[in-house]
Amino acid sequence: MELRVKKHFRRYEVKYLMPESHADKIIPSLLEHMEIDPYTKNKDYYDCYSCYYDTYALGAYRAVQWGLEYRKKLRMRYYDLSDVSGFLEVKRKQGNVIIKDRESIGLEAFRAILRDPSSCYLQKWDNDFTEECLHWLLKAKLEPQVWVKCKRKPFVSSFNSNFRVTIDYDLAFAMVDSVTHHPLDWQKKYEKKVILEAKFTDKMPLWFKNIIDTYKLESQGFSKYCTAINSFNMLKNRII
Repeated sequence: MELRVKKHFRRYEVKYLMPESHADKIIPSLLEHMEIDPYTKNKDYYDCYSCYYDTYALGAYRAVQWGLEYRKKLRMRYYDLSDVSGFLEVKRKQGNVIIKDRESIGLEAFRAILRDPSSCYLQKWDNDFTEECLHWLLKAKLEPQVWVKCKRKPFVSSFNSNFRVTIDYDLAFAMVDSVTHHPLDWQKKYEKKVILEAKFTDKMPLWFKNIIDTYKLESQGFSKYCTAINSFNMLKNRII
């Protein structure tokens, strides 16, 4: 699959957790103002695979649990596990603002970076991104922790491409193979719940606020990474 590379995002993201049957009722209302993202090609969804990296003590996980105002995490993301390349992403959250930077990279290249962080310099990345990843990997000694996968239905506003909505469903988790870094057995779908997420750079349009009111949606924090860590009880015996 050919990846379209947008390297920098700064936006608001608001999540709503709901039963899958509830989301199915909302989609027709969304389609009155939005279109399916053409990236899905002939389907109305794409697969999304993320491998999350953290310290042995799970510092990124704990930052979420402690509700820290500023936090960040590193992940590898693929939209097809057969692809040669995916993205290495640094995702930061400061208050309600999400700031994300990413660069294309293959899994073999990232394994090399984990063995020797200085090999970041072999990648044709933005200099600031390279320096941040190098500093973070050397200082924090990040390790792959879990894989998360889902199917994602993406919608983009017919009038403003900066307003997007995604619906993630069939959420599942896997431990990481210590040698290949591939996912082990996928398991534990998340109780038939889906995550609807609004993403925007300025403000929500009025028509979307009306959908929120009509369906009585309530925003709530939800971390796929933390849910995966909890599902495998990985915090147990990890030393701060």
